[in-house]
Amino acid sequence: MVLDTSTLRVAFGVMAFVLGLLFYFSAYRTTRSPYSGWWCVALVFFLSGSAAFLLNGTAQQWWANTLGNVLLVLGSAAVWAGARSLREVPPLRWVFAGVPLVTLVASAVDNPGTNTWSGGAVLLAAMCLTVGLASRELWRLEPGYSRVRVPMAAAAAGLSAFYFGRLVYFLLEGPNGPTFVTYFGSAVTTLVTMVLLVVVSFSMAALSTEQQTRALRMVATRDDLTGLLNRKAFLDLAAELLNDRVVTQGTGALILADLDHFKAVNDTHGHA
Repeated sequence: MVLDTSTLRVAFGVMAFVLGLLFYFSAYRTTRSPYSGWWCVALVFFLSGSAAFLLNGTAQQWWANTLGNVLLVLGSAAVWAGARSLREVPPLRWVFAGVPLVTLVASAVDNPGTNTWSGGAVLLAAMCLTVGLASRELWRLEPGYSRVRVPMAAAAAGLSAFYFGRLVYFLLEGPNGPTFVTYFGSAVTTLVTMVLLVVVSFSMAALSTEQQTRALRMVATRDDLTGLLNRKAFLDLAAELLNDRVVTQGTGALILADLDHFKAVNDTHGHA
């Protein structure tokens, strides 16, 4: 059975559009979670890139092919940025801007008007890198984070490995090689990406809610100015540690001091 690439791309575009609306209205609008926001941005890039590839074979291919490559890489970079937001770490500029820029240059100088695989090796390497980095960020989350991070991280790792396989066979056989076309061609890739979107739709709400819950917990338990625990949070943490046998087996001392004119000291010498 031969899969029609154009039909799959249209189906992928429709799925990305619907999921984008669902993520925006059901996840981002209700939680304002950066993770769901980044995924909404990623879906816009993926949808736009898939639409640009539909112009291959037309007079507009010379710009649409290059644009499609860049948009796909920007989409995967947004996925990586979303994964980093779960750890409250901003995206690195060299990844979010530099990798798409390299993809743009590689595609632009590789005859995009006649070559539908212009800059193909760089595109595949960029996708492998950014998706792999997203998987790494998800695995780095603390074990207590939402359990749905595991299937999401595994799916991202699998997609990164798939793109690595595409890159290897692209370099060995070229875009028309039998193995590449059968197992790593555009049609198969679109199908694999659609499966990934199903996994994302499963994990999106849980990860977004967890991110927002942690942010609210931080606001409720810490002082805005100093970042220190407030009284109730400090006492709760102290009670939890005192009940921990690993902690109470050791020896130590807790010193409580009441400083006179603490506000003046704090304002003069810095926040404690």
